[in-house]
Amino acid sequence: MAVDVEQDGRLQEAYTLWRTAMEHGDTSAIQETARLLLLLGQVDEACELLHGLASTGNRIAMCQRSLLLLQSERVADACEIWRPSAAAGDVASMRELARLLEQAGAVEEAETWLRRAAMTDDPESIRSLAGLQERLGARHKAKLWLRQLTDRGTCVLLRACPTCTNAKATWRRQARSGCRWPRPGTATPCGG
Repeated sequence: MAVDVEQDGRLQEAYTLWRTAMEHGDTSAIQETARLLLLLGQVDEACELLHGLASTGNRIAMCQRSLLLLQSERVADACEIWRPSAAAGDVASMRELARLLEQAGAVEEAETWLRRAAMTDDPESIRSLAGLQERLGARHKAKLWLRQLTDRGTCVLLRACPTCTNAKATWRRQARSGCRWPRPGTATPCGG
């Protein structure tokens, strides 16, 4: 019924219906209530409502609350959403926390979390760490992490000229391991 009411444009009434469902134990109604609060311009209330659900580890609520906080330029608060699950060893949370920390300017802490995630041999974390190190000018460290991936047979798109010796060696190693990409000429030129 709340969906029909909302489709008719009666947002306040739909909010009341979702809120009632939520208060009667319908956990899916929490997200709908928060969404309607956003539509009604009540960002802080939506964020607070998602706090409880996010603190239970509900990833959707964590993402929604994090996005709301980022829209309000509250990066430090968004970081705190991911910190408990990152500390508990959740690799995806470590990556998200690191991304937010870098955005907040806490680059050293971001690198620490990415390094911890990369130590689990998660390819996405290794790529993220290598990318951060490259942005910091530590290109050699970035290459060492990416080399771990290529040595295990994971394809890596290099940011190097197809004529660079290192790029050619990496492409050969990847080809031997069965990787079909990248091919010389498909990488982003490094300008060198």
